[in-house]
Formats: sequence, structure tokens, C-alpha cells
Amino acid sequence: MRRNFLTKHGLLEICVEGLNIEKFISLCISNGIELMNMKRTNYSTLFALIHATDFSLVAKINKRLKCRIRITKRKGAIFTAARCVKRFSIPLGLVLFVAMILFFSSFILKINIRGIERIEVGSILDTLKSEGVYIASLRKNVDPTKLELRLLKEHEDIKWIHISLDGCVLDISLTESTLGEDIKSQTPHHIVADFDCEIISINVLSGKGMVGVGDTVKKGDILVSGHIKNEDPPYEYTVPAEAEIKGYLTYSGEYTADFAQGSTKFKTGNTFVRKYVKIHNIALGSNKEIPFESYELTVREQHVYSYGQLIPIYVVREEYSELTDSPSPEQLSSFEEELITMAYRDALKSMPVDAQIISRSALITCQNGVYTAQAEVKATKNIGINMDILSIE
Repeated sequence: MRRNFLTKHGLLEICVEGLNIEKFISLCISNGIELMNMKRTNYSTLFALIHATDFSLVAKINKRLKCRIRITKRKGAIFTAARCVKRFSIPLGLVLFVAMILFFSSFILKINIRGIERIEVGSILDTLKSEGVYIASLRKNVDPTKLELRLLKEHEDIKWIHISLDGCVLDISLTESTLGEDIKSQTPHHIVADFDCEIISINVLSGKGMVGVGDTVKKGDILVSGHIKNEDPPYEYTVPAEAEIKGYLTYSGEYTADFAQGSTKFKTGNTFVRKYVKIHNIALGSNKEIPFESYELTVREQHVYSYGQLIPIYVVREEYSELTDSPSPEQLSSFEEELITMAYRDALKSMPVDAQIISRSALITCQNGVYTAQAEVKATKNIGINMDILSIE
């Protein structure tokens, strides 16, 4: 009867090859070795299941028979457990690795301090230690806002400070007050907008940023506040606000002009030249027909001879320029370019000299023969002026 593969010590499927198969079977039975699921594929080959504990006895019997015995399959709980241990060793190692990372990431392993020059690093570290923050301390003990307030109180030379916790690294960035800094620059103040613009970049060095990139502000709006107030933990203080802010400014201009400028005729560019000789106001050879209905005439006379100063002789050149009621495309294009230039000049009148132009655009409209050019100039500029804090709510 076939045994279940979950037999305590496991089963082995063996393949016996040789000329003494019958003798092999009889010796196994006489020695108490149970052969299960025997299958003979040919005269010299036998497949059978045996208990794993009987394999050593089978090998001993085979020394006399000189058959070839090999294991083709292993079945049973003991072999299944061995395979599971082998297969799950890599996942188990990965789980242990992640557990170690999570464990060590619970501690502060490095403290970076940037922007320090005159202040001693040891004094900064001592202040942090008094708050329970040091190398190998738990990350959960770190309160960046509380640490910022404590360092500002302990070190008067710190004008601005920012503390952040990035993984296992405590990052401290600070700005020291400048030696010889005038009293006015140290007076708490806001930074307000000095132009209507759109914020394209802002880097707050001191104070609290009130706007962000993409915000539209008007002249007088507070960009960076020097009044710092926090609810939890509760604290309040004022600082001189400092920041690098760049804005996106737009200026418009307009210029209007009549293309004709008092005239209703325009040159087409077509000309006709007629030359003849004039002797004492008598024209010889001047009977060529003028091909234009409307024209502008330019006459040049060149004196060539005088007989006794009584009969002057002249060579006359007459140039006829054709006129029309409609301007040529070249004339209209030149006029529009001049119109746009004047509109740009009008827009640039109110633009600060330190603004950097990044784009220009113009639109020309015509109504009842009057042309109007509307220009728009976009530029970037560092914005913001200081405003003293008059009161703290």
C-alpha cells in the first residue's frame, strides 16, 4: 500500500538498474525493507519507493549485487521543510535588512550646520543637547520649531535660522548678523511689494514668507513678515525680514497716428523721366506724353551754353512720380514699424531701469484711417522694500 508523502522520515523514489533485479527485490523483502509502488520499465530497470531511513541498508545490500541505484525524487515533511528553508532564506534576509534600516532610522546619525562663521559649533551642539538632541538620540525627540526658538534666544548673533530633519540627518541653516550692521537694518521690519507684479521666485532668509511662486501682488502688499508667531508651542518675536524676491512685471504703451498725415496721395514707386533742351524759354523735344494721371513733378535744369549772354541754353530733366489714393504695402509696413516703435517707447517710460525685458508684443488696429498701436512689454525685476513694523497684533 502506498504511503502518504508526509511520512515522518520521508520517502525516496529510487531507480535500480542492473541484471539482478529479482534478487534485489528478494533481498530487500528478507531484510525487512518495504518496497512501495514498484514499477519495472524494462528487464533491467526498476522504480520503487522506500523509507528514507532504509536507504543505507539498501546501499549495503547492493554491494553484493553491483546494481546502479540513484535517487530520482524525495518526498515527505522533512524534505519539504528543507526546501522551504532554502527558498525563504532570501525573503527572510530581506525582512531582517528592512527591520535593521527601520531601527537605525529612528536615531539621529548626523548633524549638519551651515552658514556658521563666528559662532562656535560646540555652543550650538551644547544647546541642542540641553534639548535632548544629539548624535544617536531618537528622532521623535526633535521639535524643529522649538529648537529654532531656543537657539535664537541663546545666541544673539543668529539673525535667521531654519532647522529640518531629513531622514537621520538634522540640517541646521543659519545666518549670522553682520559686524558693524547699522541700527536701521537690525530694526524689525516687513518686506512689501514696490510694484504690481507676479512672484516668480522667493527665497526667505529671515522672517515668514507670506506669498508663494505664482501669486499676484499689488504695490504695498506684505511679501515677507518680520512678525513671527506660533501657536504650538506658543511664542512670538520680531525680526528684520530679509529675502531674495523676483517678480514678473507687465507694462503697456499706446501710440496713435494718421497714416496720410494731411495728404490723400501716396507714391507708388513708378516714375517717368522726360528730357529736352530749352533755349531762351523755348522747349525743344518736350512733347512726350506723361503716362500718369496723378503725379508729383521734380524738375532739374542744367545750363550748358550762352551766346553772348543773350541766348542761354539749358538741358532740362523732368521726373514724374506716380501718385495714388492707396498706400503701397512697403509704405504701410514702414509706417506700422514706426508706430510700434513709438508704442514701445511709451511702455518703457514707466519701466524701472534695472528691469530685464523678457518679451514684447504689439497689436495694430485701424479705424476711419487712424492707426493705433498697443504694445506690451514683460520684464523681471528684484522687488521688495523694507517697511517698519509699527504694531504687533
